[in-house]
Amino acid sequence: MAGLVGGCASGETAKGECLEGGDMSDNEQLDRVRIGHLILQERVARDTGRWDQMRACYSGNSTIDISWFRGSGFDFVDVSREAADSGSASFHKMEPCLVDIKGDRANVNVGVAIHLRTLMNNVEVLLIGHGRMLFRVERRASNWLINHLTGIYVMDTLQPAVPGEAVSVDRERLATYRASYRYLSYLLELSGRPVSQDLPGVDRPDSVDAILTANTDWLNQ
Repeated sequence: MAGLVGGCASGETAKGECLEGGDMSDNEQLDRVRIGHLILQERVARDTGRWDQMRACYSGNSTIDISWFRGSGFDFVDVSREAADSGSASFHKMEPCLVDIKGDRANVNVGVAIHLRTLMNNVEVLLIGHGRMLFRVERRASNWLINHLTGIYVMDTLQPAVPGEAVSVDRERLATYRASYRYLSYLLELSGRPVSQDLPGVDRPDSVDAILTANTDWLNQ
């Protein structure tokens, strides 16, 4: 789990342990820059409503598995656009990417704080969800494209968008949700989109180890 909270310049193992540094070729350094740019481009495109640019970041067989959506990368772009059109506004504050490359495949692990503004019981609220986004990336011809996206949940907070307004929550219902994404679960259920309570989160270390192992196995295939 060390790679989830500290970060290593040269990558990480399936368990999140730091790897020893080593010399990288010019081509590998360039690939790391390109992959990091791809990830940042996809998130910025989503935040700014550049849907064609976001779609261009995904391969045709890409898949998404996050709290509120499971399906193809292209469908993810479409539902993200629908959410934005409905008035749901979000912003992703990204940390530097950890990139582990093997041949034409790469794993990317990046810390993120997702800022979401929405209405809850007619009160405008701000949700901040902290976690890590895990991307599988593949080289197709001369381009790197996203093949898979999932996440590891750490913690979240909820507050009124207007200082002084009261945010009322059902504490009994809130207590039934996981600590790593409690308020996100609460908001999604209120909107009619209940979320699984079995997502990878730091409150269940085995779930984190399982997803990191799966990504490493994919990288080594």
